[in-house]
Amino acid sequence: MKPSPVLQHPVAALMASAAVFAAAASMPVRAADVTLEAYGQALHARADGVRGQQLFQRCAPCHGADGHGSGDSQAPVIAAQQFRVILWQLIAYGQDKRWDVRMQAMVRGHDALSGQDIVDVAAFASGLPPVSGGNVGSGEHVVHGGELFRQACARCHGADAEGDDLQRVPKLAGQSYGYLLRQLHDALEGRRPDFLPGNVHRRAALDRDDLEGVSDYLSRLPP
Repeated sequence: MKPSPVLQHPVAALMASAAVFAAAASMPVRAADVTLEAYGQALHARADGVRGQQLFQRCAPCHGADGHGSGDSQAPVIAAQQFRVILWQLIAYGQDKRWDVRMQAMVRGHDALSGQDIVDVAAFASGLPPVSGGNVGSGEHVVHGGELFRQACARCHGADAEGDDLQRVPKLAGQSYGYLLRQLHDALEGRRPDFLPGNVHRRAALDRDDLEGVSDYLSRLPP
């Protein structure tokens, strides 16, 4: 499997991102620099899809052998997710930029994934065929959620919520409803320090029906 192309970050963007993440996590700027440095090194590594497939066996108990997730709010769909998104999230867990006991143990525990392991497993997962999480909402607010998404989210996430690998924007189409809803609440309640403050501020204007509607709409899109 060929490695994804290297993303060239402008120096100003790197400095701004470092400051934002450090402030959000209440950690020294140097910690954010380490995350960005690890990410940059990973982008230059050559991915080994065969090793990635072997390593993915450690992910399958939660994410499924085909990457379809757990079908609830716990483990997301990662099949065909953007390569850089998976890569960044794995590094973020290892640097305390994102919090989840299971994932942090995976990348920081006794048998932790190495930097090359992260590259390989991210390449394999991103190359899996697209699948749906199979978990949707009640449908009560789905039309409203679609309108909100097109107005406020599609500019970055894409008209079909396909995301953007080069910009490290995650694909949301077909993601589990429960997982999407939990992540929105986690961001609003300060449990996702990797969310940019601007995004959190915009989400703060949404009420419960808005959050449920957007999550439901996205979960029903073709992956």
